Amino acid sequence: MRVGDDVSWSDNLSNVLDEITEDYVLLNIDDLIICDRVDHDRLSAVVREFISGHGNYLRLNPTPKGVDIGGAMDVVPVGDIYRASTIFSIWRKDVLKSILRPGESAWAFEIYGTSRTDCFGEWFAAKATLLSYVNLVIKGKVDPRALAALDRCGIVYRAQRPVLSRLELFKLVAREKRSAVFGLLPRRLKRAIRDVFRPA
Repeated sequence: MRVGDDVSWSDNLSNVLDEITEDYVLLNIDDLIICDRVDHDRLSAVVREFISGHGNYLRLNPTPKGVDIGGAMDVVPVGDIYRASTIFSIWRKDVLKSILRPGESAWAFEIYGTSRTDCFGEWFAAKATLLSYVNLVIKGKVDPRALAALDRCGIVYRAQRPVLSRLELFKLVAREKRSAVFGLLPRRLKRAIRDVFRPA
């Protein structure tokens, strides 16, 4: 499907959405590689429940978790952090289109687009992990941990990207630990803190 000139992630996506006739679309970032078997029956059941309930958004993994309402899906409340996460997420097409802004990257959309989702309900995250994946590429370089995980799964990586150095990997692990600590904070504080420190 043609997107026209490569302007930005959001502009390209908006152009593609205009060409799609289905009511729902699946978003993902191409450096995230599924690395385990998928339980298709469980995945299909959750997606069917979401669509039959006319949901607006469904994150296929509980990262971060929503609020338990019973069943296979949790609610992602208004004000929650990363409400606009693109990672393995199903969106009602017209809702996604209304949240997009020209010129935004996928990263900027997840940060700044989150507040634009607050006017929508029916926002969910799967209670259990439905798609196991590794983040193979970090800022243009291959994460050696992800490469090892793919190797264990029998997936051969053939591209010639540079691999993160030991120092770069150390810094990445430190950021991951900081994010894990941040994840322990109460929900109501997370977005407020992130908004204080996000770039203008």
